[in-house]
Amino acid sequence: MTFYSSVKEKYDINCLWQEKFKYDFNVLIADTVFKEKTICIITGCDNGIVRVHRPLNEDNILHGFDKEGQCFETKGGPIQTLLSANVTRFNFNDVLVCDTNGVFTIMTNGQILNRRSICLSKITTQILLRDSADSISIVTGSSCGTLLAVSPYEIIWKCRVPELLKHESQRTTTSITCLHCLSINSSTCETNYILVADSNNCVHLFLNSCLIATFNVLSQVTSMCSGIFLTESENTKVQKHISGNQVAMATLSGSIYVLSNMNVLSYCNLSFPITNIRTLIATGADEVDAILCAGHFNSLRIVQNGVCVTTFNTSDWVHVFAVLKGAGESNLLVLGCLDRTIRLVKIVKNR
Repeated sequence: MTFYSSVKEKYDINCLWQEKFKYDFNVLIADTVFKEKTICIITGCDNGIVRVHRPLNEDNILHGFDKEGQCFETKGGPIQTLLSANVTRFNFNDVLVCDTNGVFTIMTNGQILNRRSICLSKITTQILLRDSADSISIVTGSSCGTLLAVSPYEIIWKCRVPELLKHESQRTTTSITCLHCLSINSSTCETNYILVADSNNCVHLFLNSCLIATFNVLSQVTSMCSGIFLTESENTKVQKHISGNQVAMATLSGSIYVLSNMNVLSYCNLSFPITNIRTLIATGADEVDAILCAGHFNSLRIVQNGVCVTTFNTSDWVHVFAVLKGAGESNLLVLGCLDRTIRLVKIVKNR
């Protein structure tokens, strides 16, 4: 299989701003948080500090972000994952922090509103889950295989993935590597399921704490995103598995698979471990969405139709990135590299 295009790159990626920060960061998100009116960069660090970097605007055009940032102490361990959402209903987004000590912290307007230990091991991932009444719960996964749903003030449900798997061959140590919300529409309502990837090369489908199905993958899944990645094909083996609810799954082997109609289909292989993927929505005449890929390579890559259509070279591995909405059909991305470099880049589709 070959997945590199020899034609002109489909997207232009231009660097608008870059800065080398003075500190290491584990995670990065971009959103309006606390009482900020504009989108900021929020980073989480090994020392338990959350930093908020305000935007640098000129004539209402984003030109970069404040280098120093404002520090907020979580009083916890190394931060593993960050989310932003208005879970407290105080009319602005809170910052949700999970660390290696199993501590979950809600920060509201820069203050610790709630801080508690929810498991005895490292929290590896978290997602937001909305129900039909628009109530939000936070679902976390840990290195000991614990899946937990919490509200700002209580535990909603809890289960241990290894205990739900009855196979004798199941390994005793199961770490949850990533989570993803899968929304499926029926004739009456929309139901939100949870996709749970583990260290044993499996992806499990949950409805709340109930295990519905398990899918085997050839490598450990590290990141997932939703979109339309496959369309009807002349290959009947693929065509019968195409559905509107598709999830791309990146793996440590460098392969990307697509979960469609409850079947795992091969999509592409970048030859190096992929650690983060995001959906780049199709525009113009494109029928399928593209996938932004970062991992153990000095670049950001865009894959579409199973082919790498664009490569943007960087100074080091891109280990975190966030997608912003740009003007028109362009998109803005914030890239965070292992060498502490932060870049603001603009993606424009070539006509």
